[in-house]
Amino acid sequence: MQLLYRMLVLIGQLTLSFSVGCFVYMLFALLDFEGGFPAFLGMVTFHPLMAVVLVSATMMVGLLAGLPLRFNNALRRWWVRHFAVQAGLIALGLVLLIGAVVFPETRSVDPAELGIKLVPNLTLAISGWLLLIFGLLHVYPPLHWLDRLGSQFQTHFETSS
Repeated sequence: MQLLYRMLVLIGQLTLSFSVGCFVYMLFALLDFEGGFPAFLGMVTFHPLMAVVLVSATMMVGLLAGLPLRFNNALRRWWVRHFAVQAGLIALGLVLLIGAVVFPETRSVDPAELGIKLVPNLTLAISGWLLLIFGLLHVYPPLHWLDRLGSQFQTHFETSS
């Protein structure tokens, strides 16, 4: 039962991280969209592929960085008991991502044309991206939810046997 629970939680964490990561990537890509057919073609073909690659790579890094949370029992128990830390990490990632858009940087696009473009603040965007994906990869449901779910499973299996 414990293995089934851990597998279901891991699948949920991976799915949540991947879907939110792809959504955030595509949102930032839309912010960079300037129109025209070639840009539209890139938006519907290239960017979704890059979202999958970038989110997968970030998730691999996040899983490696979070291995102690998965294999150290004392650390995992502390992490699961302190849902506020998990939620705070995710919230901080979102705030940094929003801050990257609110406080953009100016970058030169083409030095020959002296074009300048506002782009999201890369420091805030990368920091927020990493915190958000790490937080979502290692978010566990609050303990009172798990207790309620466990009691429902137990009563269901007692009545069905």
